[in-house]
Amino acid sequence: MKRAVWLATALLWMWAVAAAAQDKIYESTGKGGIPEFSGQPTPGSTEITLPPPSVIDTTQPPAQPQAPPQEVLTGYSQLAILFPTDQGTMHTNTGAFDVKVALQPALNAGDVFVVTLDGIALPGRYNSGDIAVTEQDFESAATDNVQHQLQVAVVDPGGNVLITAGPVNFYVHRATVRREVR
Repeated sequence: MKRAVWLATALLWMWAVAAAAQDKIYESTGKGGIPEFSGQPTPGSTEITLPPPSVIDTTQPPAQPQAPPQEVLTGYSQLAILFPTDQGTMHTNTGAFDVKVALQPALNAGDVFVVTLDGIALPGRYNSGDIAVTEQDFESAATDNVQHQLQVAVVDPGGNVLITAGPVNFYVHRATVRREVR
């Protein structure tokens, strides 16, 4: 009995779809030259042939299993910026200063330190935890503020960041000559 009901429902549904697909649409010109459309022919109307309807499949494709992320085994357990100190102040008239970092374990062959000052990577690549930031480096990257942010990362030969030290915010004090205005 259930099969007969299902079959009758399916046939009724297919008949409704076929009947709807065969409906004709007629266009005529109404008052004021405005086009009018109808399912019934009227005097002076013309049958319109419509293109097939656009159908967009909104069903979600089956989820593709994703591979687990590959963890990069760097061997590095800790990277810290020792100098400048966080929230510390340094005195430099030229902008040149030294950065000291600690890395555990020691830097692997081929890996380098990359220094970022105020969000801009300095051009140098360093093989030692004693890094000299030059006046040119400071002028090319530092903002015009007295507060600056420094970050250091270890990068492999392929350019992949292996470990990053937390940012250090510090202040730069530059001596100036005060001139009196007369």
